Amino acid sequence: MKYTKSLGIIASVFCAFSVIATEIHVNNLKGDDANNGTTPSSAVATFARAMKLVQPGGKLNIANTGTPYYERLIIRGDLGKDGNDFIIDGNNAIISGLRPLATNKFIERDRAFFIAIGKRGSHMNPKLFTGGRVLPEATKREELKPGKFFWAGDGFYFIPEAGKTLADYKFQGSIEDSGVAFIGGKNILLRNLISEHNPNDGFNLHGSCYGITVENVVGRNNGDDGFSAHADVEVQVKNSVFHGNTYGIEDVHASVTAYRNVKIYGNRTGIHFSGGIHQLINCEIKDNSIQLVIDPGTAFSYLGTSREPAIFAGKCFVKNTRISGNGTAVRIGSRASLTLISSDVLSEKGTALELFSGSELFILASVVRGALPLQINKAKIFGDKNLFFPNKFRIDGTDLNLEKFKKATSGNAESFSETPRYKDGILIQQPFMQKSPRISLGVN
Repeated sequence: MKYTKSLGIIASVFCAFSVIATEIHVNNLKGDDANNGTTPSSAVATFARAMKLVQPGGKLNIANTGTPYYERLIIRGDLGKDGNDFIIDGNNAIISGLRPLATNKFIERDRAFFIAIGKRGSHMNPKLFTGGRVLPEATKREELKPGKFFWAGDGFYFIPEAGKTLADYKFQGSIEDSGVAFIGGKNILLRNLISEHNPNDGFNLHGSCYGITVENVVGRNNGDDGFSAHADVEVQVKNSVFHGNTYGIEDVHASVTAYRNVKIYGNRTGIHFSGGIHQLINCEIKDNSIQLVIDPGTAFSYLGTSREPAIFAGKCFVKNTRISGNGTAVRIGSRASLTLISSDVLSEKGTALELFSGSELFILASVVRGALPLQINKAKIFGDKNLFFPNKFRIDGTDLNLEKFKKATSGNAESFSETPRYKDGILIQQPFMQKSPRISLGVN
């Protein structure tokens, strides 16, 4: 009996050690890369070291120290094991693309000061900061004025403000590509992480990634995308926010992506899908220059050279989602298609839904409002039980009312044009939709 009990204790200790050993801790203030990383008190200092220590089916725990991690997090390989995802928990820590730039590295050139950084790709949009604050940018070298910077493709030009010298600035540059990069990653759960001020993307997924889940992340103030999936990446994103980027989300090639309860606002373009298959469920897309663009995509290296396969056409399914802003709300490019169900689409001053030649729209139980609710150019539209307001449509350059629109498209027989109804600022069930218990707006 004692022998059996002893074996049980030994087994328990062994199992406990195995569980602990699969969790690696990183701490950018108290960590040391000479440590083994298996406990918070023996944390390593860098992502680079931590990713060499992680084990399949384990966990990477990133300490939120209150100080950003000025390092890229690069994730490679199949890290799942026995049906369990590898977990990366950021604990709401911040990854920053900013790097210090020494004032003594600036040289006088062309009546300004220049610091060489090195050639960067056209997809990158580096910025110059001082004390964590981005400086105003000149779009052309000849327009450079005091207090502004100009990115020359391989470095920054800058002119100090009147009465100041370079020594008065604490320079930082966003110069290190994407903050979080998956390269062929598989079976991974990433959660609770903020990625900001990167010249490329906040979160970038490349290669044949699959089994990727991303939860509760923020991609903000990045030079290109807040979040971006490429090639044949498969990923689902939940409860996340992307704002202040050039593109809030940009998924391309043959990527397959699904977004749930995601907010996208304050970007130049809210979402751009170029090829692939995508879902937006219970999302909010608002106050971008343009909200949602669905385009045909391009081939990519190992995916082949032809753009003809359907996977490159660009397909998007949207449900229970609110899309609103002043500019164009939704634009569907040639060959691309959109399924829009139980959603609210609004453009205060522009076109709510714009379909280009060869595109296709299926729309059901949705409310579409805009200066021009719907514009179709040699495209196809299907669906019913929608509310369009005001009563104005444009098909191949000709303005029509709802009755003529129904005849021209042979559809939307039970659709209406009337003022949408709200309660406390929330769109509610419209009267004509009550005819079917299966049809509801579902937009919160």
